[in-house]
Amino acid sequence: MERVGGRCGIWTDRQDARRLGQTPPGQAEYLDILRAPRRMAEGEVEQLELLGEIAEFALRKAPRDG
Repeated sequence: MERVGGRCGIWTDRQDARRLGQTPPGQAEYLDILRAPRRMAEGEVEQLELLGEIAEFALRKAPRDG
């Protein structure tokens, strides 16, 4: 998950969505990102690796600038 000024990507994703007039990611997206690695990978290491791969996409509902 990207960190901006010490904050995780959730905060910046919510701000980007609001700025673009879109619905920001919320509880459902947060729960999805926690559940997916647990269901898709067995060990803790594999789950953390998968979390790193999907975090950017699972929480972003609006495109990033740049």
